[in-house]
Amino acid sequence: MTKTRTNSDYIYDYLDEELLDFIYPYPNNEDKMIKIEHPFYCSTIYFHFDGEMSIENQINRINKSFPIKKERIEKCKVEGDWSSYFLLWVEKPFRFSEFLKYKNKLTDEEYWKILRDVFISTEIQTDRLDEWIEVFNSQRPNREYLMTDEEDLDFFNQLPDQVEIWRGVRDKDWIEGLSWTTDKEQGEWFVKSRGFSVDEHILCNGWIEKDKILMCSQHENLIVCNPKDIPNILITEIEGE
Repeated sequence: MTKTRTNSDYIYDYLDEELLDFIYPYPNNEDKMIKIEHPFYCSTIYFHFDGEMSIENQINRINKSFPIKKERIEKCKVEGDWSSYFLLWVEKPFRFSEFLKYKNKLTDEEYWKILRDVFISTEIQTDRLDEWIEVFNSQRPNREYLMTDEEDLDFFNQLPDQVEIWRGVRDKDWIEGLSWTTDKEQGEWFVKSRGFSVDEHILCNGWIEKDKILMCSQHENLIVCNPKDIPNILITEIEGE
């Protein structure tokens, strides 16, 4: 009796070998899709589709594009094009790890500019809080390159000496984070935009001295700071709608 081949069999037989150790199931959807989370390639493979979206065609496309991407990545590293390397080719969840790996190869200007962009493009920073604080507190010169956009500089220069800040989170373990905002409504939006399917919806509020701010951006009125520099963080539970 011939054993029926599964989707997993096909993936492990034909997917680029380098990606096989970076395959993960989707919780509660193992029979519908799997995800690839490689530093240079993140994608989802869907099961049970035909035509252009058949599993065979999906894998063929991945196998063609992955080597091309690796070639471009190597070219960036050889040529020292670190901005393109981090912000075009490294997948967002892996950018900070790659930054830590190659930060000593960067010029001072590159260090601060890329740190800014890597931070903004990273969705969750709380799980590596100490590492982020360490790189922001680097003694490397030319720190002014953290904020080179005119809008960001204007935003920073207009801040008072004591700045009221807000942070919306969905878990008490995330209260002491790096990303805050001067806009209370923006803080509330960060909670509400995620929906109310989770148990906790928390709005945090505190004050930070201007000279303790690590970085800021006019976008979303962002204030980046060490939560230990916020003396008293007030917590308010937001009711579901």
